Amino acid sequence: FEIEQMTGMVVTSDKEAFQACEMLHDLGAVSVLVTSLEIYNLEAGDEYLLIGSTRAPQIKGAAKKFKIQVPKVPMTFGGTGDLLTACLLGWSTAFPGQLGFATCTSLCVVQAVLHRTVTDFTKAGNTSNGVLPELRLIQSLDELLQPPSMETFNIKYTALD
Repeated sequence: FEIEQMTGMVVTSDKEAFQACEMLHDLGAVSVLVTSLEIYNLEAGDEYLLIGSTRAPQIKGAAKKFKIQVPKVPMTFGGTGDLLTACLLGWSTAFPGQLGFATCTSLCVVQAVLHRTVTDFTKAGNTSNGVLPELRLIQSLDELLQPPSMETFNIKYTALD
């Protein structure tokens, strides 16, 4: 949504997302992450597609363009964008020049928090009848500090350059 507002483009594919990233780079953005592309993959089910592009120097072997497929968690949440942003700030500071790695690590944290939230919410007998569950951040402290692997949540990273 935001990238369409900032560029005036309609973005419905990864190719269009990368074109929009280039527009934002040309306006001065060093790194761009598009986090809200929804795709449907017949083999994997519903997924989000995250697109990353940076003009910042990366360590040897780290891609400047990448895409990450993330399975949707079957519930609606509030605060996931804030959580992802906070994690990206922390992990990209811890791993400079590795935007793809920092992004994957951040997504693993978000997925861990969401899965714990769903588990706790349903164990308590709640249903998602329009009520947004409170993210289980404190209960997920171990995962925040030591994120699970991408394989744990079937997150797929593809380097593109």
